[in-house]
Amino acid sequence: MFGQGVNAWRMFVVRKGDRLHGYLNLCPHYSMPLNHQPNMFMSRDGTRIMCRQHLALFRVEDGTCLDGACDGRALDPVPVRLEQGQMVIG
Repeated sequence: MFGQGVNAWRMFVVRKGDRLHGYLNLCPHYSMPLNHQPNMFMSRDGTRIMCRQHLALFRVEDGTCLDGACDGRALDPVPVRLEQGQMVIG
């Protein structure tokens, strides 16, 4: 979590190969967290990000909604990268 109080926000990171993809933990359909349990952001087959509230599916590479109530919308990206084996935000 970053920030404090009403200004706090949460994010999550998905690693695909050597690439990191960061997103705000916020479904674009109803502004709720994507997960019910910690670290549960992926579909059962591990190929898509999944909103556990609405079962919407998102592409890992760009957060675009591929199926569900938010079709055509996307997750809010958070810039992340690897530097010397460490995750850097920003």
